[in-house]
Amino acid sequence: MVPNEHAITVDPANQIVIVLAKGFFSVEEGCKIVTTARTLAHKHKFNILYDARLVEMKLKLTDWFYLPRTLPVFKDAEARKIKVGILASETNKDMEFEFIENVSNNLGFNLKLFYDRDQALQWLTPEIAESNLDTKNKQDKPEN
Repeated sequence: MVPNEHAITVDPANQIVIVLAKGFFSVEEGCKIVTTARTLAHKHKFNILYDARLVEMKLKLTDWFYLPRTLPVFKDAEARKIKVGILASETNKDMEFEFIENVSNNLGFNLKLFYDRDQALQWLTPEIAESNLDTKNKQDKPEN
């Protein structure tokens, strides 16, 4: 069993909160991480990217079912405005991630599962991605 580690950072350049996690997590540990990430996202008006490519989840589906219904951080009216991307590993496709996505969306939360980091960032930060594309296009245009 891989020991768990996590880091939560605020990325002002991309206007997102990034959670990098690896290993096994208990329900209690997961709740603390989600609460911290959502609190930071709310404070900064940012979205969240959970990089879970190295996470090995062995939680019961009922834990995931009740988490957004019972955790206080989900009770705030602003919670549904936060976009959340979960970045999962292609080699570790897991029905739990799809279940989390379905449960969250059914409750009105804006959560999407990704297997590509660039696609996740583009969805979470469309204004920044568009701005970077505009800058790149201007640099690529030949001058007359």
